[in-house]
Amino acid sequence: MFAVACLGLISASGTMRASAQLVMVRMFASVRAPDYALIGDSRVLDCRWLGNLTYNPLALANLAVGGTVTRQIVSQATEASKAAARTVIISAGVNDIVIDNSSVEKIEIDYEVLLRSVGRNQRGVITLVAYTSNPAHTPAIDSLNGRIRMMAEKRGFSVIDLNPMMSAGGVLKPNLTRDGIHFSVAACSIWLQLLTEALEKQKS
Repeated sequence: MFAVACLGLISASGTMRASAQLVMVRMFASVRAPDYALIGDSRVLDCRWLGNLTYNPLALANLAVGGTVTRQIVSQATEASKAAARTVIISAGVNDIVIDNSSVEKIEIDYEVLLRSVGRNQRGVITLVAYTSNPAHTPAIDSLNGRIRMMAEKRGFSVIDLNPMMSAGGVLKPNLTRDGIHFSVAACSIWLQLLTEALEKQKS
């Protein structure tokens, strides 16, 4: 009954949604460690993971918060570590470029801190930054993704690149975005497929 109430609360927006979500994650983690913790921004929130990645609500902790930049996602990684999630699924960086207009060098530093916040005994799956509909963002995204890949591989984390399947000419395909940044249902399906493949490879 409490879980149902929490699920209702997290349909709200902003601080209330994030706070209720965190309460639920902590409550579930006290019962059993989640198999997966999702951390990131609104792109993570766009997609339906429960019922696709797993049917067990205790196995999935979605800690993502809309509008966050990489340095803010560090606290989500800390919560994923406290919850003892077996695998941390990370998507970060697009808001640093689109909203903050941060330099690639600054984002790289923040991303390194983010990865250090993932527990040593946790597996990681990192989704590189997907393009937007604005080609002006593409050079920074490409540069950042090269650096993220290097950091991820150094930690032994799996890497997912959505761009080969979701973009054309360095921008998101029109049918895969709702507004030029956020993902459509079709985009989420592609992401889920690639994520599932990466998780299966980790098991082998």
